[in-house]
Amino acid sequence: MSADELALQRRLDELYTAHPFYGSPKLTAQLHGEGWAVNHKRVERRLWELGLAAIRPGPNLSKRRAAEGVWPYLLRDVAIVRPRQVCGIDITHVRLRAS
Repeated sequence: MSADELALQRRLDELYTAHPFYGSPKLTAQLHGEGWAVNHKRVERRLWELGLAAIRPGPNLSKRRAAEGVWPYLLRDVAIVRPRQVCGIDITHVRLRAS
């Protein structure tokens, strides 16, 4: 592989790391702005070789998956008559940058 191709792959990796939601058209436009003479097919091929793909929603995300099953709503017939009778917990893991 030539030094030019390695430099292109390195730059694509840097751009993808900074903007993982960019697809090949946006990356091609970014590279054109930096003076690279590439077309979208070359960018797509290099991204495929690097194993990179844009982060985006997949198809049919709103459809229920039958394999996961349907869980019953456990509070359907419960009359909530006093404070703190029913509790809920939301545990969210937020990854922080290393300082």
